[in-house]
Amino acid sequence: MNLKSSKIKNLEEFKSLVALWSKDFTAKSIVLLSGPMGAGKTEFVKTFCHNHGVEHVTSPTFAIHNHYENSKISIDHLDLYRIESEDELESTGFWDLFTQERAVIFIEWPEKMDTTQLPLDWNIFKIQFNISTDSAGQQIREIELT
Repeated sequence: MNLKSSKIKNLEEFKSLVALWSKDFTAKSIVLLSGPMGAGKTEFVKTFCHNHGVEHVTSPTFAIHNHYENSKISIDHLDLYRIESEDELESTGFWDLFTQERAVIFIEWPEKMDTTQLPLDWNIFKIQFNISTDSAGQQIREIELT
């Protein structure tokens, strides 16, 4: 297992980390984003999109799925927090997303689905976000990529 881990203290460090890691996210990549609310999952996607020339990115918390694209890449951003069952996920057209040839699909709250059913011909990355406080009381984001 290849593991990358970082402790992030500010937004500039966060943006640098996204730029570094997102080089691995090529066409046909799935990025599973886990962690508590407010840990940086949506901000990670927003920064990735910004780095690829896509602006006006919003959280899909209520919409469940947002789609962005430009001439080089298609980006799908899903937030499964409100999904209650595999049947509900199926009704969103989720599985149709994997017919794309040049997509990166970000999934927040992947714990709400059976990730073993994801297509094996796609690259799958898992990012775990945690929030802690250092001895000086400063909030730190701990982020691990596998």
